[in-house]
Amino acid sequence: MPKKQNKNEMKDQEIKKEESKEVKKEEKKSKKESKKKEVSLKQIKKELDEIKKQNETLISEVEKSNEEKLKYRDAAVSLKSDFENYKDYVEREKRDIEKKSKESVIKQLINPFQKLSISLKYKDSPEFGKAIEMVYRDFVNAFEKSGLKFISPEKGSQFDPFEHEVIEKFETTEVNEYHVYDVQSVGYKLNNIVVEPAKVVVAVKPKIKKEENEKIEKNENVSKESNNEANKEGEN
Repeated sequence: MPKKQNKNEMKDQEIKKEESKEVKKEEKKSKKESKKKEVSLKQIKKELDEIKKQNETLISEVEKSNEEKLKYRDAAVSLKSDFENYKDYVEREKRDIEKKSKESVIKQLINPFQKLSISLKYKDSPEFGKAIEMVYRDFVNAFEKSGLKFISPEKGSQFDPFEHEVIEKFETTEVNEYHVYDVQSVGYKLNNIVVEPAKVVVAVKPKIKKEENEKIEKNENVSKESNNEANKEGEN
């Protein structure tokens, strides 16, 4: 009996040992898992903190962006208002300048106009021609004071397409071809801008003389060719 008991006790002890080992294994495993969970929780917390910081940074940037947008909007509204005011100011200045310019021109024309009115009362007088010449000079002076310049090319001067307008071509040898032969009416420039071009007659070579010149040129060419041929034959 005692031997059997010993065997049973030994078995029981072995079973307990095995159970103890299993328990220890389970405890180790549980500890490892708990540690892993702790590490994962810390990692998650760290990531959440980083996300929270990123969100705060983004929120701050969005708020700054909104503030800048408001500033730009206010600046744009102010700039638009300033521009409208400037536009109104420029328009007023323009109207004032135009008004003053017209008043200045009219004032300068009043005097010669009054002289012309008086002169017309004495048109049968022998001095009427001189009076008209005097009024004409007054008008010219008034125009020049207003910045108006006359375009009056001389006979034989070079034709200028920017200041002259051809109304007729005249065959002549008095002046060079495509030069001014006659002025039908003067032109006008205001502040170096052509208001009205001078109407001119332009000289062109007579057709007969052109044909004669062409014949002469042909004869000269023929004589040159014959001379060249004669020289070649002499060399041979």
